[in-house]
Amino acid sequence: MYFGRVVSMGVQNLRKLYLTIFVIFFRLGAGQWPSHINADAHKGVVGIASTEAILVVCMIFWLRGWTGHGLALNSWQLWGLVLLPFLLNHYFLVAKGYGVSFEREFDFLKQREKSLLYSEALGILVATVAIAYFTILANRRLLGIE
Repeated sequence: MYFGRVVSMGVQNLRKLYLTIFVIFFRLGAGQWPSHINADAHKGVVGIASTEAILVVCMIFWLRGWTGHGLALNSWQLWGLVLLPFLLNHYFLVAKGYGVSFEREFDFLKQREKSLLYSEALGILVATVAIAYFTILANRRLLGIE
């Protein structure tokens, strides 16, 4: 019983963190496009899907380096790998409305919880940039940069 409650709380916290990353990208330059386009919500989806895609691509490069085996993907598989997270995120965050409703509720959270969520989400985004940077450094020859 206790373990189930702990797992449930952890999943709930991860959900809020995921939605906070959506809110950060949603609010980044909010209101610059006409509201009927719903560009802010789509910007949030692109932001979180890009973050996920960067982490997946970095993971593929690091696994290749550690195991010595590459992941052979043709162009269709690569497009599927990029589009699938975007479509799934769009479905849950915009079409089902989970992300948009959390964005509206976010202002009503306690200040301490908002600050904690913001700092954790920004930490994940900074870590993603750092991971991408070091992945590029480690794979310069493979990427044709060297």
